[in-house]
Amino acid sequence: MVTSEAAPDWLGPKVSFADPTLSKKLRDARVVFYPGAGNDLHALEIFGSSGAAHCFINVDYDAVDRNIFRNIPGYSIVSTESIDFATLSRALDLAVVHPYEHLWQKFKSWPDIKEGQSNLILLKRESAKRVEYFFILQAFVEAVWFYNEFWAKHGRGAYAILLQDHGFGLNWTQFGGPESHLYEMAQRGTLPDYLVVAENTEVWPGYERDRSIGPGGSAMHMRALFRRGQPP
Repeated sequence: MVTSEAAPDWLGPKVSFADPTLSKKLRDARVVFYPGAGNDLHALEIFGSSGAAHCFINVDYDAVDRNIFRNIPGYSIVSTESIDFATLSRALDLAVVHPYEHLWQKFKSWPDIKEGQSNLILLKRESAKRVEYFFILQAFVEAVWFYNEFWAKHGRGAYAILLQDHGFGLNWTQFGGPESHLYEMAQRGTLPDYLVVAENTEVWPGYERDRSIGPGGSAMHMRALFRRGQPP
């Protein structure tokens, strides 16, 4: 069962990609990573509502729409910041080198990625007792590359990952299963404590089912929470 956390001290209304220490702050925080997220907000619903995490990185090289965060019950938008690829890669120390260069470019190319825009959305949730802030990065990049550059090459890892192999034919690799390129990258750093896995997606080795979460995503596949057990 996931446990709640106090929000990071640095997380507030003035967070910006202009902060030269943002990369380190994010790596030290509990971050939920969702590759191929599209416009799905299920990760925020699962981990944000419980206070288990306050930082989310949703990655997709096809759909990035910051308007999906408007009118979420219980949350309000504090600010949004549009970020070009050069700013994103500089702020998060991301080198433009893909570990599977010859494979992924059959689906997308660096010029496509470099022309895209990412978004930083700061959300706020208020109650009678406190105000909580949430950091959402919608990154218009390739997921395996981002995970390797941001976490794995530093020996680090996300707190949790949502795995959904959507099957739309837009991904060059599967995210789930022991042969996943994303799983290979994750093993180079620290494996996440938790996975949320859709019923049509194979779980990674070494994870034990915790509980059912319910349907999510555009296809409303049932999803379940898995926690890391003994190393595979």
